[in-house]
Amino acid sequence: MTQSQQAGRRLTPRSVLPFDRSAWSLRHKVVWYAWLAMLVLLPITSQPHLADLIGGRPVNPPSLIPAAVILLVGMIPYWLRGGGIPKPALPLLLFAAFAVLASALSPWLGLHPFQDADVVGRTVRGVATLGIGLSFYLAAMYVPLQEDLRRVSLRVIVYGAVPALLWATIQPLQFPAVPLRDTMDAIHEFLFSPRPLFRDRVTGMAVEPSWFADQLVLFYLPLWTASVLRRTSAFGAGGRWPWVETILLGWGTAMLLLSSSRSGYAAWGAVLLCLALVLGWKAGRGLVPWLQKKSPHFRRASPLGLQRAAGPAGVAVSLGLLAVAALSVILISSRLDRRMDRLFHLELAGEPGIQQPTWLMVAKQLEYAERVTYWVAAGRVFALHPVLGVGLGNSGFFFAKVIPATSYDLLDVLGAVGQLPGPFPNPKSLWFRLLAETGLVGFVVFLTWLTVAFACAWAITRRSRGLAGVIGLATVLCLIALVVEGLSLDTFALPYLWLLPGMTAGLWKPASPEAVPA
Repeated sequence: MTQSQQAGRRLTPRSVLPFDRSAWSLRHKVVWYAWLAMLVLLPITSQPHLADLIGGRPVNPPSLIPAAVILLVGMIPYWLRGGGIPKPALPLLLFAAFAVLASALSPWLGLHPFQDADVVGRTVRGVATLGIGLSFYLAAMYVPLQEDLRRVSLRVIVYGAVPALLWATIQPLQFPAVPLRDTMDAIHEFLFSPRPLFRDRVTGMAVEPSWFADQLVLFYLPLWTASVLRRTSAFGAGGRWPWVETILLGWGTAMLLLSSSRSGYAAWGAVLLCLALVLGWKAGRGLVPWLQKKSPHFRRASPLGLQRAAGPAGVAVSLGLLAVAALSVILISSRLDRRMDRLFHLELAGEPGIQQPTWLMVAKQLEYAERVTYWVAAGRVFALHPVLGVGLGNSGFFFAKVIPATSYDLLDVLGAVGQLPGPFPNPKSLWFRLLAETGLVGFVVFLTWLTVAFACAWAITRRSRGLAGVIGLATVLCLIALVVEGLSLDTFALPYLWLLPGMTAGLWKPASPEAVPA
């Protein structure tokens, strides 16, 4: 090994790749190009041909193939040579260990086969989905640590996102019955999804609109928003306005609106609410010197009193603007989505002779009663097994016994309890799934990991410049969105939850150079 190669290995941060590219072996190049391939493939959630290979499962992102390559070729050799694990990842690994233990104990719960599923098969599948999620997290934590690798990575993310946004942009062309509809359906079902396109909502390259919204609000929009707020672009020198990310942010927001995903709206609304509070406060206080300079009245006022009043005033203005924007979104989406239109035509009286809770009547009219029913059922499963849960993937075995009786007029619920053909039921929510399947212990450990990830991301945002600061802020926005988005999506196997927290964990306190092998 040459002296430069030895230096490259000594200067390696906590990464599977040497700092000096001249020291990269074939194995390192395979890891790097697998990482780039994973980023390009992120918009596709359910590749039909891959689904056929792994048994027709609806969640089969093709990005899991390069993630597996990174695990086998990069991370396992790294660990065998004594590579360490960043401390922010430890709560997540502890959660994974506990979830596997709880799942291993689930066959002793006495569960009987249901809808052609047995407890061992569901347990294996549940643990596998968590393993897929961890592979995304670990790849993001160990690969793109150097500034030049981060820059290339953020550019490649854009290269993968632009085709997805283009595909989403032309999807409204097939809303009416035109000859193009069949052609677009054929392309979509061949390349991106086992299902045809929706007739009134855009899906991007995802299997359904809510999954498209999930990748936007948990990954793409936080990254581009952070780039704009930090005025840092992966495509230009520092100090220039990030025009590429600004255009992508507007474009992605428009596609989010066309997805008509109410959970996506709510999740991104939560992010905008937090930004309005912080930016409104800063803007209000930042205007004080300008007002004192321009107006004699403000010059005579107490500076301390102005500072105290300016912050709340800025927050009030920003919240007012956000409320106007939210109302505009609701009005526009009510023209595009019948479910949103029903917000203005709710009937609370109920049918004569039928007693139903008000929340259920509202949920049925707005077409989210099935989802709330699954949440209630998962909550009841948690009440039956509150400490360890019932193991990953197994909560559906209990649903026929715990589904609320008032929900039996819902077709989806009849499928879930086996009275009609339907898929194996699941909680439809990450938070309720954690409670039902990993119990209170698993839920607390998972929340501990999220809290640690948020704290690390916030610290990196405050102390780091350049693209590291962008990734830190993007992770903060991602985790805020997850609080709401976690009510709608319950799978561990999609990569969007894992990548930004993984990159942040890798950036947190790199180990000493001499202690980390390449």
